Amino acid sequence: LLKKVDVSKSLPIGMPQSLFVQSFVRNIAGCLAGWLLCLSATFLYPPLAWNALGIAIALPAGTYIVSGSLLLHLLLFPDVEDSSQRMLRELLTVATMAIAFLPGVAIGLGVLAVLKAHYLTVFVIATIVNAGVAVLLILGTAEVYAGFNPSE
Repeated sequence: LLKKVDVSKSLPIGMPQSLFVQSFVRNIAGCLAGWLLCLSATFLYPPLAWNALGIAIALPAGTYIVSGSLLLHLLLFPDVEDSSQRMLRELLTVATMAIAFLPGVAIGLGVLAVLKAHYLTVFVIATIVNAGVAVLLILGTAEVYAGFNPSE
């Protein structure tokens, strides 16, 4: 991905669309594995069906937050051989993921506490918030990716 930036810049689509598609290819495997686990949990213990469905709904937005955080810090600290960059990149990636998930979790817990809503409703609302955060993260990462020079 880092070496293909010059090719990506010349494509007729924008960087956000390019990153969205490149992330989609990577995220679909994580989503499929998560959906399979949710389906398995539903068959093994049927009372978990609503929670498993909520988690299955939340997975795509969550995978975009994770992949966007990873890519952002990989672009900011591209030297994978440098141990100090690697340590800082990993620390900041975890912090970015935690901060990115915070609005969805906070709003979901607020809806659960105030409205006494069903878990599925909470998962859907949190997923909508997380999808918005993921879009913002991908847009920010696209700006960094557009200015990235692999030779530097």
